[in-house]
Amino acid sequence: MFVLPNIDDSMVFAIVAGCLCGVAAAVFLHLGRQHSAEKTPPNTGSATQETCSFLFNGDQLIDYSASGHTIFKSFPHATENWQGLASIMQPRFPTFPDSHSTLPQGQTTLSPADTNDRGEITFSRSGASIRVVLGIAPQASQQGREAATVLHMMLAYRNDLRAIKAAFEGTPHPIWMEDKTHSIIWANSAFRDLERTMGLGGSNGAPTRLFAPLASTPGSHAWRRDSLTLPTGQQSWFDLCAVDAESRTMMYALNVDTVVNAEIAQRNFVQILTKTFAHLSIGLAIFNRDRQLALFNPALIDLTDLPAEFLTGRPTIMCFFDRLRDNHTMPEPKNYANWRARVGTVVAAASDGSFRETWALPDGRTFRVTGRPHPDGAVAFMFEDISHEISLTRSFRSELALGASVLNALDQSIAVFGPDGRLEFCNAQFQAACKLPSTISETDHKLAHAQDHWKRQFAPSPALAQFLAELAEPDGAFQGVLTGKDQTKTDMRLHPLAGGMRMVAFQPAMDACFATPA
Repeated sequence: MFVLPNIDDSMVFAIVAGCLCGVAAAVFLHLGRQHSAEKTPPNTGSATQETCSFLFNGDQLIDYSASGHTIFKSFPHATENWQGLASIMQPRFPTFPDSHSTLPQGQTTLSPADTNDRGEITFSRSGASIRVVLGIAPQASQQGREAATVLHMMLAYRNDLRAIKAAFEGTPHPIWMEDKTHSIIWANSAFRDLERTMGLGGSNGAPTRLFAPLASTPGSHAWRRDSLTLPTGQQSWFDLCAVDAESRTMMYALNVDTVVNAEIAQRNFVQILTKTFAHLSIGLAIFNRDRQLALFNPALIDLTDLPAEFLTGRPTIMCFFDRLRDNHTMPEPKNYANWRARVGTVVAAASDGSFRETWALPDGRTFRVTGRPHPDGAVAFMFEDISHEISLTRSFRSELALGASVLNALDQSIAVFGPDGRLEFCNAQFQAACKLPSTISETDHKLAHAQDHWKRQFAPSPALAQFLAELAEPDGAFQGVLTGKDQTKTDMRLHPLAGGMRMVAFQPAMDACFATPA
């Protein structure tokens, strides 16, 4: 793109006038030769070559003169129809109609917006046929009218320069032009504003260099990120772009303070996360949307024995799990052919937050592995060593089993009821005495059922009344002998336990057992 430095309208008009003096004679001679040697370029018709003319049938262009052909060639963006000609003429003739339908029958003349411009357009309409002639005022000479094509193109170029200048001046981004020696020969308003912000240069002086030169390569662009230290001490960042423009270089600067600050904030956030994760005992591995390892903590190295060099190399999730398998840090698959499909299933489950497994490793350790989705398509895996927890659980279960064995070996029938009256525990003797099925859930049997049973089994007596009354109290206690309706004696004891629990222990004096209510 070619841009003239600091061009105003008077300079452009002077350029146009000077060019016409030298160009007009050559144009006249060229047009004269074409007049005798050429026909109308695309068609034959009523349009003549002595003037710049166009012949339309409605919106359709059916013929034009050699000068008209030259105008369309000079504006390749314009289509060869009424709308295309309107786009060419309207910058100079704003009242040029957008549609032929608004033109009256007969002859109509348009004048330019610039009162110093002696050009004119004449429309001659007869039905749907319209002849458009571009010329200058009648008082001009014949040679001057034949130069209308050159004049129009020069004025159109002036309008283009105005638009380009306005575009460069109106942009909020600094733009400047450099010559081959990297001297600044033009700068836009945004560049001048940046100069004033830096306390350099002036509105009328030569532009001051703010950035180190950036050489452009012919046919390509050069990029660099650079910063300026403002008088306030704050850093302001810019992305610089150098574009080759033949003998000159166009320079563009885009302020990226927001981008740089966001990148700094992201780095700080990652550092905070890294420091936080460094103290976790749970191994953490976060894979990005491309399924590459993006973040891990030291605990992952300790738990998996994976080398730090391997993890910092950002392995893919498949390579990561393959390395875990090779390291015997995960259960060995029975069929390796199905292993990679299994990893895909693991990743899919982690992506929707449903992956949770317990791995029993060959070295005796036990890992709990959990997969969780993360924003932007990332997925995180957490590795927790629960070997101690599993050991405690096994030990606890072993102790419970031992206690149950001891209670089952006693001659007494023992049952423990919770605060809500539900049966929490009973030994085999209680189950046999009450004829409870071995498959019954302890919570299916309640204290109320036992009370009904005992009321039916024992004969009414002060001891029975006292026992039932104590059962109704949360901290009731009882020890005595109850007589059954069959005259058997049973030693009954009620003991309050911690947490609102109550234990009932009894030992029949005879082999009779309590019957379960029908």
